[in-house]
Amino acid sequence: MGRGMAVLGPMLTLDALVETLVIGVGTLSGVKVLKTMCCFGCLSVVTNYLAFMTFYPACLALIFEVLCFLSQSSGFFRAKKLGNLGLRKMVKATDGISCLVPFSAFPSRNK
Repeated sequence: MGRGMAVLGPMLTLDALVETLVIGVGTLSGVKVLKTMCCFGCLSVVTNYLAFMTFYPACLALIFEVLCFLSQSSGFFRAKKLGNLGLRKMVKATDGISCLVPFSAFPSRNK
């Protein structure tokens, strides 16, 4: 999670900053409706940026923690090794729903 944020975070920050500046230029016009629309556009870009940099990663990390806890405690999920990717695929036994989790999330007995 941290590595992904380290790689994508600066790019998302730059994109949000440039979008805000470009849309913000419209607020300098003399047209009242255009000013209002650009203000709301800037507000939506900033809100979207804050959600994707704070709330979304936190929820994703929480989901991974819950899945790892379920896999270790109840045997509800079964894990499969996925080659050299350093990941295990967690498959829900009843539905076939799956997600990818790093090897470090599993105890050594599952290797």
